[in-house]
Amino acid sequence: LLEAARFRSKGRIPTLSWRCTDSGVTISRCAQPLSGLRVYAGAGRNRCDEALVRGLWASSAVPMQTAQGGEQPHLILDCRPFRNAQANAVAGRGFENMAVYG
Repeated sequence: LLEAARFRSKGRIPTLSWRCTDSGVTISRCAQPLSGLRVYAGAGRNRCDEALVRGLWASSAVPMQTAQGGEQPHLILDCRPFRNAQANAVAGRGFENMAVYG
């Protein structure tokens, strides 16, 4: 957990916030990763953070359905405007690269 916390802004690790008792769907929250511009190059990874996110995903019992009819078990949403996320990347913070969390 400490290693994952070092990878997140202000040490705010991914945390399970809500779980539906009927469907098993979950919502987790966390601070932005400290991947900076390296996220574009596929670098800026943290294996402990990735393992923690996968563990949270395992707590969700129901995969999401895609528009194409397939299953997408997990989704990471960033509610910031895209320009804000880009500006934060220049400052050393960033956003999750779904290719490394899948």
